[in-house]
Amino acid sequence: SAIVDYDFGWATLTSVSAWRSWDWGPRNDRDYTALDITRQSANPSWQDQWSQELRLSSNGANRIDWTAGLYAFHQAVETHGVTEYGRDASYWLIPAYQRVAGAPLERVPDGLLDGYTVFNDSRIETDSYAAFAQLTWNITDRLHLT
Repeated sequence: SAIVDYDFGWATLTSVSAWRSWDWGPRNDRDYTALDITRQSANPSWQDQWSQELRLSSNGANRIDWTAGLYAFHQAVETHGVTEYGRDASYWLIPAYQRVAGAPLERVPDGLLDGYTVFNDSRIETDSYAAFAQLTWNITDRLHLT
């Protein structure tokens, strides 16, 4: 991020600029067991964002002090995930489903979910804009109305 001020004498212009980016590529055993439940589970993500604020503020002690400005923000996040189940997944996942759904199977076939793969892709974009202002009326040295 960067902050730059320019003093006009009667007011100060301030620019606050920021940018951030990351690229995250996790690869781990998400079932945390020695069983072949989840062979691959990864949701790599990429994120890029920036923000910009321009603010003009009065200088000195005036009867009325003021600030006015504009703000903008943009963010984009992408995820391309994959989950691949192994030969033990059906023993681990289907009994839990049966308890919740109340639909028991006589026998869970060996390796029913072996190789079953789920993909997920998403992109989320956020844009935000704002204009702002504030006035402070310095009625006396100790009394101010904002």
